[in-house]
Amino acid sequence: MRIHLNSARSAPLDGVCLNRTISCQMALPKGMSLAQLVLIGSTIVLSWLGMQVVHELGHVLGALATGGRISAVVLNPLEFSRTDLAVNPHPLVVAWCGAVLGSAIPALIAVACRFLHAQGLYVVLFFTGFCLIVNGLYLGVGSFMHAGDAGDLLCYGAAPWQLWLFGAITVPPGFILWNGLGPSFGLASSHGRVNARVAYTTAAIAGLLLIAEFAYTWA
Repeated sequence: MRIHLNSARSAPLDGVCLNRTISCQMALPKGMSLAQLVLIGSTIVLSWLGMQVVHELGHVLGALATGGRISAVVLNPLEFSRTDLAVNPHPLVVAWCGAVLGSAIPALIAVACRFLHAQGLYVVLFFTGFCLIVNGLYLGVGSFMHAGDAGDLLCYGAAPWQLWLFGAITVPPGFILWNGLGPSFGLASSHGRVNARVAYTTAAIAGLLLIAEFAYTWA
């Protein structure tokens, strides 16, 4: 972005005349455009918030399918998401559903978007890969610390190797989905060039989701 300041006359400075137009360039990382910065930043924000939404949706669907009763779903952007149940007759199933459906739902969305030749498919593929990687690491690494859903699963009877297997199944495909997306985000051979419409649409969706989560939290 350039800001032009027009002066009425040129003034000498150390023997050099200033041009009538003085250009000031906004400070951006070298080779990065504003649209690229918006695309990358909003994709990361959208992926983080969206991952938590589909993960908790998995818990909710698992609870409803097994006769559970939900007391609260926390989706505060400033906290880690969670689903609290007042009645949970099948806790092992509900605990599994967060990561399983939290990985499967984005994968189905990606398949649908590819089938429909949706513009900005690379954003959906990044989001899907993000969900696969995060959910896989969440259970795989969490099994060593008995943290979060991994701790619940172990407590309710899951074996550690099952959590490791889940991570082995989901994490590699996540990185495979990410492979080759760089140019679509203005990296490598694209030299900062991105689809501006996709960039600002992604930013708008991320912003709306952020507002919706704050509104839901404070309601």
